Amino acid sequence: TVLIEMNSSIIQDEVLAHRLGLVPINVDPDALKENESLRFKLDYKCQSKNDGNVYSKNLIWVPDNDQADRISPTPAAIHDDILIAKLVPGQEITLEMICVKGIGKDHAKFSPVCTSSYRAMPEIEINRENFSKTSDSSSDLSDDKKLVASCPMKVFDIEDIGGKPRAKVANPRRCTMCRECIRAPGWENKVRLMRKSNHFIFTVE
Repeated sequence: TVLIEMNSSIIQDEVLAHRLGLVPINVDPDALKENESLRFKLDYKCQSKNDGNVYSKNLIWVPDNDQADRISPTPAAIHDDILIAKLVPGQEITLEMICVKGIGKDHAKFSPVCTSSYRAMPEIEINRENFSKTSDSSSDLSDDKKLVASCPMKVFDIEDIGGKPRAKVANPRRCTMCRECIRAPGWENKVRLMRKSNHFIFTVE
């Protein structure tokens, strides 16, 4: 539960409450009694353009009754640098947050997991035999420099071989298979895009 007293930021109250509900709190669940909750306060006002970011470290635990004696270490966000909101000078957020124990079956905010995905490792081959032999390799119109310029993910780079610039695959992991490098007519014979069947990139957010 989030009780908002003041929110002059551009974030709507319900969006701010949702963001706060997803902040993981570091506390021993066995230290809490049945149906016991934890209270946190957030009171932050932006004074200058350099201190407009509100982070999870700004959440302050307010112990009730004998909680300060029973619960150790002090409950706090697991990570201090979780961005909650961005303010401009003069804006402020004042609220109280009440945390309760729960399970993922009740709400996603209680689930101790994160988004993960995987994809096959890109494999890119450059067929130089089909590159133009008439253009100057040092010119911006050369096939090597056209290839580097065509990729929005900066997969290709130029290396100097014998005084001549040559395109190479520098960052294959960045490739998203957008096919921009082979979109122009004739380039499907100059660059071959594939995926390795035995190599996967696993990403955890």
